[in-house]
Parts: sequence; structure tokens; C-alpha cells
Amino acid sequence: MRPKPLSSTARTGYRAGRLGIHGMRAHMAASLIPHFANDPGVERIAVGVKEFQCMGARPPYDHPHVYLDMGADSQILCPYCATLYVYAARLAPDATEPMGCLVDPDPGASAA
Repeated sequence: MRPKPLSSTARTGYRAGRLGIHGMRAHMAASLIPHFANDPGVERIAVGVKEFQCMGARPPYDHPHVYLDMGADSQILCPYCATLYVYAARLAPDATEPMGCLVDPDPGASAA
């Protein structure tokens, strides 16, 4: 008996469609890994998560979006823009100090 061909989902691990980072659907990646931007140009941003992406400032002034993971530490320095991110357990995952540093990577999705 001949084996049944694998579906595209089984072969690739994801369905065809609008894909984001590493083949994940864009809205899934956005909900799992927040993006932060340092538009105010401050030296330090307090965040409520330990894993995220720094993009410098919002386009067109952004740098390559870099994934940062604090691990067991409570702070990390972005190697591109030198922003110091400090983990603050009292903050919600979508909160920052100063406010407004969370970036919605797909602003059209929330309007739908």
C-alpha cells in the first residue's frame, strides 16, 4: 500500500496564509512575542515580560528587529540601540514605563 502524501501543514508545520516570523501566522507571533520601540529615546524601559523583540524606534528609524531573552536576569541591553530593558513583575505583559513603547505589529487586525 502506498503511503498517503503529507499535507502542506504536516510537511511544514504551519498552514499557508499570511506568515510572520519563523513561519508562524503573524497574529500568533504578535501575541506571543511583544515588540517594543524606544521612540522617546530614553536610556531605560521597564517591561512586564522577559522575552520580546526590540526594534529601536518605529519605522523608518527602526533597526533590525532583534529577539531578546533575559532568562534568569532581570535586565538586558539591546545590542543595536543600547536601550536597557528592565523586567518589572508589577507590569502587565503589554505595559511599559514610559508608557507607549509597545508596538502593535499588525494594527489592522485590531480594527477588524
